[in-house]
Amino acid sequence: MFRFHPSHQKVKKFINDGTIGEIFSFSSRYGFPPISKDNIRYDRSLGGGILNDAGCYPINASRMLFGSEPEGILCNLVIDKEKQVDTKATIFMNFSNERCSQSVVGYDLFYQSSYSLWGSDGFLNLVRSYNVPPDMHVMLDISANNLQDRISIDMADHFQLMISSFCDEVQKPKSSFYNFEDDLLNQAKVMEAARISNNEKRYVNIDEVN
Repeated sequence: MFRFHPSHQKVKKFINDGTIGEIFSFSSRYGFPPISKDNIRYDRSLGGGILNDAGCYPINASRMLFGSEPEGILCNLVIDKEKQVDTKATIFMNFSNERCSQSVVGYDLFYQSSYSLWGSDGFLNLVRSYNVPPDMHVMLDISANNLQDRISIDMADHFQLMISSFCDEVQKPKSSFYNFEDDLLNQAKVMEAARISNNEKRYVNIDEVN
């Protein structure tokens, strides 16, 4: 749902306008204070764990903002000994043109939900990136050549926007600005490559995943 929030369209406009120059890196933090171990997120049989719960967000955001798929990934998971699910993760991805994405996600942390982009001519930080209440203004900080600004993004319900986009796609195929089928498949490949990377303790090329 987060992709449908207008804050990301504002970020993409700064990218497309060349305001921060050639993008070098995407960096993100997404994590939560302690939750009960009876919570569904700690249920291994249902795919619980921080990678599936939160790691998917910065992976998707970096793919969306770079406008391409990663070439490879290195992922390390911290496993809860009692529940045997991952509770923290570091994720590094290489993209074409020497671009990179680095993210940290986890439970039992001070709440964070942000990403930043660093380019040849500037830097921007989206203070609330992934889980935005419909009554919250999102703040975008940008520093670039001859520009220093904090921008307030209009409030929006990204769940409602997502559902509306889905309904439009069902009623008028190819009307959405997302190719949902390709995006789901490509996201799944990166997620699987992340799991392989952690299990085999190595860097994994995305094309290793069929």
